[in-house]
Amino acid sequence: MTPSVATVWMGAVSIAFYYGLTGFAAVWFYRRYIFRSGRNFFMKGLFPFLGGLMLLGTYVIASVQYAQRTYGSTAIGGVGGLEHHRARLLPR
Repeated sequence: MTPSVATVWMGAVSIAFYYGLTGFAAVWFYRRYIFRSGRNFFMKGLFPFLGGLMLLGTYVIASVQYAQRTYGSTAIGGVGGLEHHRARLLPR
């Protein structure tokens, strides 16, 4: 991947982490109102919680995949980037 593409993906992963935490914060904020009606349960409890769970799951899966040594390398005009050189220097 080129640095610009990798930067965009890491930005997306960071946003997924932030919005995942926001989903859990919404459930915590509305915790006193969740069981007052069925609508509150779904709109203020279940949906934000499931959204937070899915986004944090996306963050964890993406972070594990991006941290692998064999995941892509950066090269611009035949000159390897930091990831390319790091992979060659680490023992196998």
